Amino acid sequence: MTLKEKINQSAKLTQFILFKERLFYKCYNEDAMVFVKNVKDY
Repeated sequence: MTLKEKINQSAKLTQFILFKERLFYKCYNEDAMVFVKNVKDY
């Protein structure tokens, strides 16, 4: 999956998606904002 596809998929505001990239998980754009607003402990 390319970065452009990941960014397009993260535009949905009802949930956030974590993408596994090697050892870590990443979230992009709107997903990152949803994560910060709803999971403040991290």
